[in-house]
Amino acid sequence: MSFWQELKRRNVVKVAVAYLALAWLVLQVTSIVVPAFELPEQVNRIVIFIGLIGFPFAIFFAWAYELTPGGLKKTTHVSNDESITNITGRRLDFIIIGLLSVTLLFVVWDNYWRSDSTESVQSGEASSKQPAGHLSIAVLPLTNLSSYSDNEFFTAGIHEEILTELSFIDGLRVASRTSSLKYVQSALSLTDIGKELNVRYIVEGSVRRINDNVRITIQLIDATTDAHLWATNYDRKLDDIFTMQSAVAKEIKNSIQLEIQPTQQSNSTSSVSTNAKALTYYQRAQSIEASERETEESLQRTKRLLELAVKEDPEFADAWGLLNEVCDHMRRTISMSGWYENDEDLFAELTTQAKYALDKAVSLAPDNLEVLLAQASDYVAEENVPDFQDTRKVFIDRAIELYPDAGMPVYVLAWWYQLNGQLDNATKSFKLAVEKDPFNARILQGAHIFFSFNTTCKSQACHDYVDTLYNRLADSVGGVTPLDTLGRLKGRFYQSGDASVFDELKQKQGDEFILKYGFDMLMLNSVMQTPIAVFLPYQEQPEHVTFDNEWALANHTFINVILLEHYVMQQDRSNIEKATKRLAFFQPQTNPEYWGEYWYRLHTQMSFALGDLENARENAQYLVDNRDKRFDPHGLDGIVAMAYVDADKAAELFLAEAAKYPNWLGADILAIDTRSHWRLLVHPKIIEYYVAHGKWIPYLAERLSVYEGLEIRD
Repeated sequence: MSFWQELKRRNVVKVAVAYLALAWLVLQVTSIVVPAFELPEQVNRIVIFIGLIGFPFAIFFAWAYELTPGGLKKTTHVSNDESITNITGRRLDFIIIGLLSVTLLFVVWDNYWRSDSTESVQSGEASSKQPAGHLSIAVLPLTNLSSYSDNEFFTAGIHEEILTELSFIDGLRVASRTSSLKYVQSALSLTDIGKELNVRYIVEGSVRRINDNVRITIQLIDATTDAHLWATNYDRKLDDIFTMQSAVAKEIKNSIQLEIQPTQQSNSTSSVSTNAKALTYYQRAQSIEASERETEESLQRTKRLLELAVKEDPEFADAWGLLNEVCDHMRRTISMSGWYENDEDLFAELTTQAKYALDKAVSLAPDNLEVLLAQASDYVAEENVPDFQDTRKVFIDRAIELYPDAGMPVYVLAWWYQLNGQLDNATKSFKLAVEKDPFNARILQGAHIFFSFNTTCKSQACHDYVDTLYNRLADSVGGVTPLDTLGRLKGRFYQSGDASVFDELKQKQGDEFILKYGFDMLMLNSVMQTPIAVFLPYQEQPEHVTFDNEWALANHTFINVILLEHYVMQQDRSNIEKATKRLAFFQPQTNPEYWGEYWYRLHTQMSFALGDLENARENAQYLVDNRDKRFDPHGLDGIVAMAYVDADKAAELFLAEAAKYPNWLGADILAIDTRSHWRLLVHPKIIEYYVAHGKWIPYLAERLSVYEGLEIRD
């Protein structure tokens, strides 16, 4: 007898079929009973585990034992005359038929009668208890963060619109507005609220309004785990309140549907991607870009989301474009600020990834907004392509032409104007970018830096505007940094000429804090009259030092500039030579894109310190004849350099520039840095100029004796 025939004789096959049929039926019943009695989800897993473990035991006993009239015996101990396997097999046939019949009835009931009944209960009995594991959601009343009294009605309207839009999602139960209203300012956790409302998901958020601009912040939370699944901001203009409310509510509904029903096609009208997961990843990345301050962690998080987006949809041009920009930003922070521990391997990897992302984006949609912005901000091209500033302008203009309502192209244009010395145009463009996108974190930070650190503000209205930007930064991107505060104080100082605005900062951080701010170090050294002892420890620095990033290089360059001036005053030839050697070694490490012609000015100072007046004069004259409008819009480099070799000529250049431009900022900048510019500031004609204009006399009198006792002319 063959092995298969022996299996059938011992009814092993029939036992296996009966066991599987019974197991399937038990699992179906359990899947209904567990949620009905609100039993733990683990019960289902335990039942499956027991069923899997029991199957080999059932097969084993069917093979090894046989049921006889005398009871259960080992098969090997049963004689052919005693065996009744044919009778047992017949009984098993009836059992299998019975189990299959019950299974068939259950399938029909589950797919027809039960589903109809469930739908009837859901639509006709709102109070029926439904397990939170099903698709169910509550929208909590949005928080009004504005001082406008009528904004309460606007906020309530947004809440109503979101509820209405969510109700159109098939299979989603939405808790009523009345049920949600009682949780206004509730102390309960979202998990507890979810249990009370018997919902799986909760939507919460806020509405902030400034004039005709509004930011709506929305978050989706899984109430069973208290995990944040999705969050974003919606920035809009209040041209038509009702249209805007409806449009934003539709966008929120589409995004939520993509999150909780990722396998279903969204009703979203967005053309960026038809892949639900890819679009969700991209939207999360966009939200980080628009609402969070740029940090090492935020850039990494954004990059990862965009990598997931293009993995889900390799044809997603927007995601490729933004991925290029993020990789570019990470490269900049490594080279300029030493982020990511100056990881050279990461820098090389980002270079390759940025180029690939940009090439891919351009091949897919060259006129896409993200793609145009990526091309306008391409750091790899900036480093390697001659005259890239002109090429960049073409992409910026194209983006503004195709997307006139977008704020980011105007923001990029503002920086282009700044880099090319067109400060008036830069001022207008920064303000327009903020007007178009008033809560965008990147735009707010950039505009605040421009107005605070580029000394373009001279009116009270302008300084009020800077305060507005500062306060908005504090409210919308997680607070302000010491650099933000320094910029705000600088703006006030340039307007008033009163150095006491820095007193509190100095008391909190001490004299050494200026060592962190390379490009402002010379100004702060004079304003705060920093003791030379703060810089002297660096005089023992080796002559040949290399730096991994631009920020550290700038700090050490300006420390040595301050030390060099000190040694000149002390006539310390030995240390003059050491400082000039260090500076000469630093120069090739600097990026001309950020330093411009400044090194000609520095070489003038170095040559003067070493007694090489001929070379100093040549450098000074070069700066006068070749004024760089991008990096020296106030014409100060040539004037300051000339003061080392010919103070009379420098004074003439100063007065000519001041006469040409009534609101010339060069006079302010020159007066502030008394420790670097004292040679020109003590010239009789320059003294007369400041006496006539008045503002800086008290400040100068505290730092230069020739100004003591001078009366300001009316």
